[in-house]
Amino acid sequence: MNFSSLVAGRPVKGAGSLIVRSPFNGAEVGVVMLATKQDSEAAIAEARAFAQTPSRYQRSQILEQTRSALESRREEFARTIASEAGLALRE
Repeated sequence: MNFSSLVAGRPVKGAGSLIVRSPFNGAEVGVVMLATKQDSEAAIAEARAFAQTPSRYQRSQILEQTRSALESRREEFARTIASEAGLALRE
């Protein structure tokens, strides 16, 4: 499983990658792209530029979309998290 770093919802190329391994058996779990200093600065600038506070309704919509996205990939996330931690996944 490969993951990219995102700044303002856009993937960034980064400064290489980090292989994530299971502490249980050392097997590769996934690869994460590392952000550069410029990527981090761009993320901070984007956050500071965000001036409009979302309404309660908008926040609830954001949370619902996030919940739905996580739910649609529930099994994938559960297996990845369990593998990263070297834990068994309860069925």
